[in-house]
Order: sequence, then structure tokens, then C-alpha cells
Amino acid sequence: MKIVSLFWGVPDRYCEISHQAGALVMYTAGSVAEAREAVSAGADVIVAQGWEAGGHVRGSISTLVLMPAVADAVAPTPVVAAGGIADGRGIAAALVLGAAGVWLGTRFVASEEALAHRQYKQRIVDAEIEDTVYSTLFDGGWENAPHRTLRNSTYEMWDKAGRPPRGQRPNEGEVIAYRTNGTTVARYGSTQPLDSMQGDIEGMALYAGQSAGLIKDVKPAAAIVEQLKRETEQVLASASYVQRTRP
Repeated sequence: MKIVSLFWGVPDRYCEISHQAGALVMYTAGSVAEAREAVSAGADVIVAQGWEAGGHVRGSISTLVLMPAVADAVAPTPVVAAGGIADGRGIAAALVLGAAGVWLGTRFVASEEALAHRQYKQRIVDAEIEDTVYSTLFDGGWENAPHRTLRNSTYEMWDKAGRPPRGQRPNEGEVIAYRTNGTTVARYGSTQPLDSMQGDIEGMALYAGQSAGLIKDVKPAAAIVEQLKRETEQVLASASYVQRTRP
């Protein structure tokens, strides 16, 4: 099945082009209004992305509130929950809230197959739930786009300097990493660290959601999926048992 995933802006003509190519369109929305607009434009599936999510974040509403609101607003269009989900408990909760499925990003950055740099993966494993920050700091290449990252040396340096605006930040434009083709990555750039890169990996944009605090290991994607499936089934079975035995 062909799937086109769109984000940030009305999908309008891109839906038509995708459908002509035989693809379904998934659109990531951060608000009810945005979800409705995307469905009107032709989106087949809505991803309701809560504020807890890692990477670029469109809205400011938590997944717990956004998911059922979007599901109600765009029914019968399927809605996928994203943001703050890392285990079977989160998946079960999303399904109860009306989700047709879930989208896990940070959990799969910390997988063996992911191309993310090993230091980046380890930072996710070591993170606590308070260790992510929401800002527009890593804006090189994508200005004024809010995102959630792990707190790192670049963020701390900027924070200590009083959070100055773009153009006045400490060491702005400094080259901190290199790609394999020799091109450079500047401090405050929006590029995430890949395993092939060299340099100050820790100082780059370490995109991660608040769910990083729930992730304790790096393992194969297949093992992650199996664990998520098992945990979800256990949670739903337990909830069903409680409901059946309630006086």
C-alpha cells in the first residue's frame, strides 16, 4: 500500500496528487481545526499529534485531550494517536480514546535499525521524563518551527545566556559536526545526528518526546513491536477483567 505522510500546512492539492498516484494520505494535525481542514482537503487518515511528541510539534494540546476531540470531530475518518506513547499502556489508552492506531517515533529512534547516532540513542535511554524541552532553538533550515528535543549543551549554553533571539545566540553558526560527504552541520541547525556523522553529536538537535523517560533500552524493531503487542494485550485484557468483575 502506498502512503503519503504530510505535515505543517493545508494538504489541499497534495491530496489530489497522492490519490491520483494510488496513495493514501496521512496528515499530522495538532488541533481539531487543523484536522477538520485536512479531512476537507481529502486526507484519508489523521494523526493527532499531542504536545508531548518529539521532533517538530504543530500544536499545544496534550494527546490525552487532543485524541478524543479529533476522533469526534472527523469521524468516520480514522485517527492515529501520536505523542507521549512508548509502551503498551500508552497504546491501550489511545485505543480507548478512539484511536484506530498509534504512531511511535522516539521509541523507534532507540532501535537497532534506526540510522540515528549511537550517542543519540543512548541519550534517549538515559533520559528522564523532565529531560525534554519545547522550543524553536534548533531552527537552522526551518525557522519558527516549534520542536521538542532533549536538553543538551547547546540548549544549556543558550539558556544561560538569557535565551537571546536568533542572530544573537552564543557561538551561532559554529560548525559542530560533519556528514560523510564533507558537508557541515552548524550549531542550532535542525539536522538530527545520524550514525555516519562525526563531531559534537551531543550538541546537535536530539529530537525526542517526553516518552523518552519510559524507554530503557535499544533493541531490534521486531522485538519492540512484539513487546508493545504483548503489553497492549495484557493491559486491555486486565481492563476487560476489571469491567466484568465490577459489582
